[in-house]
Amino acid sequence: MQKNLRKPSLVSVALRCLAVREHSAHELAQKLANQGMGAKASKAEISKADIFKVVAQLTEEGLQSDERYAAALIRSKLSRGYGPLHLQYQLKSQHIDPAIYQPLLTGIDWPAHIQQVCRIKYGSKPARTVTETARRARFLAARGFPFELIRTVGLRMDGVDDGA
Repeated sequence: MQKNLRKPSLVSVALRCLAVREHSAHELAQKLANQGMGAKASKAEISKADIFKVVAQLTEEGLQSDERYAAALIRSKLSRGYGPLHLQYQLKSQHIDPAIYQPLLTGIDWPAHIQQVCRIKYGSKPARTVTETARRARFLAARGFPFELIRTVGLRMDGVDDGA
């Protein structure tokens, strides 16, 4: 009997997770599903239907919001120097609807952001060689910036004449 008293409910576990940071509905459901996976627990203890009811209830009450999660993730990743491709991948992996995050991504000044990322990483010194330009382009591509944006902003930033 005391086991049931000590075992937290799904709602309390979900609220604890949401108190720390925003979670997508998908991520919260995964965390709740993993709650019952202890050494002595069986998978049948927590049903998927119960999990989805709890997540739906929290969403309806405004305690869980994919919109807030998307905005928080975008803010966090932007401050760490990531680009639009990386952000889209992260949001898709959390099953966030593109209708939620596309307006948030289109409101960002990507050329200014990529210039800021370059200034933080490389300072104000332009790339002197083709090798250095390629190294910078690879860095930005790994951060999730599309090639066209890297090329356009990179050429303008480095002072390389593109023949135009």
